[in-house]
Amino acid sequence: AFYGVAPTLGLVGPDSNTSTPDGYAAKMRAVWGVDADKIMQQYPLDEYPSVPAAFLQADADAYVICPSRRVAKYAASAGKNVWVSEFAHFQPSPSFPQGCSDPHGCTGWGCDNGVELDVVPGNHSTSTRLWASHGADYHFIFGTERGPDGLGPPNNVSACPFDTGEARLSDVMMAYWASFAR
Repeated sequence: AFYGVAPTLGLVGPDSNTSTPDGYAAKMRAVWGVDADKIMQQYPLDEYPSVPAAFLQADADAYVICPSRRVAKYAASAGKNVWVSEFAHFQPSPSFPQGCSDPHGCTGWGCDNGVELDVVPGNHSTSTRLWASHGADYHFIFGTERGPDGLGPPNNVSACPFDTGEARLSDVMMAYWASFAR
């Protein structure tokens, strides 16, 4: 998976900005080796809002999305009921992060781990439209607006209050999951 190998924005120290076409190619070659050129043809930069978005989509498709779909198809073909979901809502944190070098691009982390991993800025932008890092849905599913961020130190507590639309989204998601559990 992408931790430690994805192109970074250089907004969070000590990361450098590797979100360039050359940085994309170098990171893809480091991960995909001889298949990198074929993979980059399937994930061309001009179809993504940012270099990390293109890289992470290739990574997610290879290691999470496609394998999950194969398992779901396998279970369905065996006559089992199958449910799948996709979450794509970005929630910036209301606080300014320590170590952020771009006061206009970093408005905090904790609500989405992609900010702390330096693959998306901490504010709403074209690169965060329809963005959600793995696990970003959990506090909506459980209705929690304050708690561990799941990435930082064990005692790293993040406050991610819902706006009106997010509170409604959380209510709907909790209802769906409760209905599924019954």
